[in-house]
Amino acid sequence: MKIAIPLFGGLISPCFDYTQKFLLVTAGNGEIIERQELQAEGLTPQKRFKKLSESGIDTLICGDIDKTSARQLSCNGIRIHSRVTGEAEDAIRCVLKKGLKPVLPGDHIYVKRKSRFYIHHGIYIGEGKVIHFTGSIREKVDPEVRETDLSRFLKGGKLKKRDYRKRLPASETIRIAKEQLSDKSFSMIWNNCEHFATYCATGKKKSRQVKIALYVLSTVAGAGAALYAMTRSA
Repeated sequence: MKIAIPLFGGLISPCFDYTQKFLLVTAGNGEIIERQELQAEGLTPQKRFKKLSESGIDTLICGDIDKTSARQLSCNGIRIHSRVTGEAEDAIRCVLKKGLKPVLPGDHIYVKRKSRFYIHHGIYIGEGKVIHFTGSIREKVDPEVRETDLSRFLKGGKLKKRDYRKRLPASETIRIAKEQLSDKSFSMIWNNCEHFATYCATGKKKSRQVKIALYVLSTVAGAGAALYAMTRSA
């Protein structure tokens, strides 16, 4: 694997098209083999693409990137993780985690509880930290939006990431999540952990779990009403 990251100091550059240099990282078996920098100051977009392709990269981690650039890189077989913010080193660590789908700051993550029949959601903010509604009703603790370690979020479960076709930039997602720290307005129907994470990622509160549960309940209720009507008419 060879990763390219546009840099702004030690951070991921907010804009791919105006970065002055790239960090190139060659890795194997989850370990970094080689690091080097690729200067891009003053290069035209075409020369930038050519240099990246010649360097042999297969993965790009970046902030905002225009559609034309993204399309051209994708056509060359380069996998793109866009709208990523924060420390370049943190992004590298996430991508190199063995057996996991790359999880980067700002991602909506979730885990299926092994001992309970529900899925828990949160926002990964980097450096092994997650913001989420911890202490859910099911766990018999007062629910509150808190920042915790990833291990506490997972509780031995398998980490998964929710992808969106259209979502807010990672920096905006993290900002929204941090603004809601200490929020205690938990509601299983109107403001659960999935509502929280979806709102941070998209600006809209949605819960697939609640939608499915309500559908099942309405189906059961409808079947019960039909059965009652049949017995009455018999």
